[in-house]
Amino acid sequence: RRPATAEQVASQLTAAGHSVTTEPTTGTPSGFLGAEPTVLCVDHRLVEVYEDASVAERLIQSNAIQPDGSLRYGAGSNGRSVIPEWIATPHFYATGRLIVTYVGDDDTMVRTLTALAGPSIATNPRGTGATVPRC
Repeated sequence: RRPATAEQVASQLTAAGHSVTTEPTTGTPSGFLGAEPTVLCVDHRLVEVYEDASVAERLIQSNAIQPDGSLRYGAGSNGRSVIPEWIATPHFYATGRLIVTYVGDDDTMVRTLTALAGPSIATNPRGTGATVPRC
């Protein structure tokens, strides 16, 4: 069963044998994907869970995620793009009201999150190959 809350993401990861802790947050929305995420430390890797108020709100955010990991809000000349320089491969998973993000190249983490929330939205992302910070 797919998780419906950030707490359920953490519980399901723990039940699958992963070490999971919740990191402190600032209480201020990041502006990225519209809300402040719940930040999880999963096996010393950062995973962010964005929880929208409704599936419709989540769809606005997840539909903005492009195959290369950039974000495109709006259409035509009224639209705006956000093109982050990812330090490693970005992975975005959408399920229900949630978007789960992981930036990194750990195959076990990618398989775990795919099993939890379905395939990544970004199908052709690129990272710089830099060292990913661990928690």
